[in-house]
Amino acid sequence: MKMVKISIIGTGYVGLVTGSCFASYGNEVICADVDSDRIKNLSKGVLPFYEPGLSELCLKHSNDGTLTFTSDIKYAIEQSDIVFITVGTPTNNYGQMDLSYVYEAVDNIGEYLNQQKIIVVKSTIPAGTTRKLITYLEKKYGLILGVNYKMFSNPEFLRQGTAVYDCLNPERIVIGSNDLSQENELVDVYQSFSDKIINTSYESSEMIKNTANAFLAMKISFINDIASICEQVGADVVHVAEGIGSDQRIGKHFLKAGVGYGGSCFPKDTEDLCTLAGKNNHDFKLLKAVIETNDRQPLLLINKMLQTFGELKGKQITILGLSFKPDTSDIRNAPSIKLIEQLLLLDADINVFDPVALNSIKGIFDERIKYYSNHYDAVANSDACIIITEWNEIVESDINTLVENMKHPIIFDGRNCLNYEYMKTVDIQYHCMGRNSIYNYKLETESIETVKL
Repeated sequence: MKMVKISIIGTGYVGLVTGSCFASYGNEVICADVDSDRIKNLSKGVLPFYEPGLSELCLKHSNDGTLTFTSDIKYAIEQSDIVFITVGTPTNNYGQMDLSYVYEAVDNIGEYLNQQKIIVVKSTIPAGTTRKLITYLEKKYGLILGVNYKMFSNPEFLRQGTAVYDCLNPERIVIGSNDLSQENELVDVYQSFSDKIINTSYESSEMIKNTANAFLAMKISFINDIASICEQVGADVVHVAEGIGSDQRIGKHFLKAGVGYGGSCFPKDTEDLCTLAGKNNHDFKLLKAVIETNDRQPLLLINKMLQTFGELKGKQITILGLSFKPDTSDIRNAPSIKLIEQLLLLDADINVFDPVALNSIKGIFDERIKYYSNHYDAVANSDACIIITEWNEIVESDINTLVENMKHPIIFDGRNCLNYEYMKTVDIQYHCMGRNSIYNYKLETESIETVKL
């Protein structure tokens, strides 16, 4: 592969992972961001988030000179052959992606383009956006596709917690362009990563990204609804998931019942796809139901607690795990946030533990809850604990040590991550998702209430 000069505009998850991985193949990479404080920290080796393996990769290639950081966007664009746009596209109040950061990056490119370059949109965007960007560059800056620049849509498929591996070992690379040529400059750049390349149109590449996440979200909500039925009829959702997942047409992945999905991608992409469908006169009822089921999942745990205690006022509840999944500090749309909000409304006293996400959650709840860096300390004197994120230290806990200092040995496992058969042998009350709860410990309650789902 020919080594090229690459600039990355946006130093979030996608930008830093993509930039570091391109640098690992010997390309000269400049990661640029308008946040000068973030750039200063990155230059010192301090990352703004936790992602396994990324800090080491950034440090390695910063030291060998293939990866640099700057807040000078003009310099980054002028010095590169290829410009990747990796800025965020958060959901706005109308359920649509906010594309203002994308257009800001395009404005910078339009202003500082000093020679023909390749522009690659890697940010998640709705179908039809890339062509709108091309029209925007022509109308505002007089730049003509194929003359002043070439543009590709190149969605990312990185899983937080395994993003570095996913980037270096992609299952597929999707490249959208204005023709379906099997050979283009971006194919050349990616040939060291994989030969599993899908060349398609701009619109199809954009749809592939959103559709993939929406489909996976659908599988999660489906098995969560099945879990609710299993509880009523006495079935075990873990066994049901194993049974249907053994069918290769269905597959075993994303069939783990729990408290729901979160993060930056699934919630945003499902909402945006519903909005896109509505704009094109299609009522996407199936995807709306997926979102509705996911919104309901944390409240199911609340109702299990109310049925156990009668009321939660004054009860000390410990939440184990805050990030939306293990091996990340990301709490965006995490089920823990909705759960904490509801518990506070019910006047519960809340302790929380997470290996890496405590500072993130403090920015939301400040002194209204108590924070612990050790999960055994967090549960001391608690009336119950709730497992929201299946971090290894939580899954591998010594259960007897975990519950011995609790006021009541009651666990609500929102991820079905503890050993179910072992829990049957412990003096404990253990509540699962889609499985029969274990009542080896009895607790008398005076009244039972529920919250509206």
